Amino acid sequence: MRTFTEILKKTKVRKNLTDQKLKGNSVIIAPVILAFIFVLLISFHAQAQRFWLTTYEFPYGPKTGITLTKNNCLFVGLENGVIKSCDEGNHFDISLKSSGVFSVFSTNEGIILAGGSGKIFITESSGQNWDSIPINSAYPVIQFAENSNGELFAITSIYDDSLRNYVGSGVFFSVDNGLSWTPRNNGLGIYTSCRRIAIDKNDRLYVAASDNYNSGSGGLFISDNNGIEWKHIDITIDGKNAINNNLQVGNTFCLSVSPQDSLNFSFSGTSINTYVEINLRKSIYDIEKDNFWNVYKVFNSVSWWNDKLLFNIHYARNGDWYSSNEGTRNAAATYYSKSKGQIWSKVDYGLGLNIHLIRTEQFFAENTEGKIFMVQWLDERIYWTDSSVLTSSDPGHDLLGELHLFPNPVNRNENFSIRLDNNYVACKVNVYDSFGSKILSETMQNNVHYMQAPVNSEIYYIEVTNSNTRKTAALLVK
Repeated sequence: MRTFTEILKKTKVRKNLTDQKLKGNSVIIAPVILAFIFVLLISFHAQAQRFWLTTYEFPYGPKTGITLTKNNCLFVGLENGVIKSCDEGNHFDISLKSSGVFSVFSTNEGIILAGGSGKIFITESSGQNWDSIPINSAYPVIQFAENSNGELFAITSIYDDSLRNYVGSGVFFSVDNGLSWTPRNNGLGIYTSCRRIAIDKNDRLYVAASDNYNSGSGGLFISDNNGIEWKHIDITIDGKNAINNNLQVGNTFCLSVSPQDSLNFSFSGTSINTYVEINLRKSIYDIEKDNFWNVYKVFNSVSWWNDKLLFNIHYARNGDWYSSNEGTRNAAATYYSKSKGQIWSKVDYGLGLNIHLIRTEQFFAENTEGKIFMVQWLDERIYWTDSSVLTSSDPGHDLLGELHLFPNPVNRNENFSIRLDNNYVACKVNVYDSFGSKILSETMQNNVHYMQAPVNSEIYYIEVTNSNTRKTAALLVK
């Protein structure tokens, strides 16, 4: 049986991205100086502020994952088990002694799952007692997901140095709270090294599978029947005459569904003979349509198809977005957005390095007050920030019933009304498209405001804000 350290050597934490780069990349010099300066100023301002602090203690060595239960207990994965704290990190106790743990997850009912190599550890007693559930795999369980019915999914993957490939046993499904697991890989073919899994509000499943040869047959798969059948999704963008429109996915980094119902997908791969590292976004309602994915920038490189790759995104309760990337101290950090992913700020205040003296994927957990806890893969520390803590003046999401749109759906270019139950004076009305981009902003002087619907048919999000409240609602334009 391989030790956790040996598995880490196989995993190599993450495969070095530079090993995948191809010769002959084309470069186009674009007029981005002003945009670069703007983002640089935002990034500098963010870094100048206090951000990451460490919990009072963070014992027992390098960390591999973090989750927060509904009763506000932290569970943190280790090289040899799981630790627990129910006082926001003031004190941790050993909850599970085991072989290596690669991921931790808490269900809506409070069951804790820890992904091992070829097994899943489970506790229904808040960490007092654990069971070890074998699965039909020799590979690490690296991520879990749960649908609205409480059914669970787990994915497996590892990088094998000897094969120079990612390998795995695909997706596993549990209908009994994790007590038994069955594989669900029909349609994935040979692409069973699953690096990411996500579920949207309609219980559609998304899986991102590594394609070691950039063939175009791996990458993104979807399922509308709990993984019984998987369908491959081609990835196309507007290459702007710089690269080919058709992208072939190699290794995947981010697969996250936003509160605005967009799928964020980040990967390295190729466009014919050009190497790409790219962050994409598309409405969950357009995934099977042949329209282009939207490219969003993190670093504003002159070669926009070679950007900093984001890992999975955490969407905070107050609207902030948190992610991370991999690299050296100077290159990698937390990436933080207050604009729904339109502008990203690099934040490294208080952030250390892991045991390999690099920065890599960060995992986030948030309590009901908006305090964010974080661990970095194989970093010994446990971090927290109050940058997204909800206060009495923070916009809230719990008042949606007071905002009314009529008619809804509405035809393109036709007028519709925005009505509030109470008379708010001088509210700001913002309209966002399905990618989270603000396309219109107006002032609302009383409790009824009339606007013209956008020209394109899709789902938009209407946001009404004043000094201490935000209300949002979806508008369908036919």
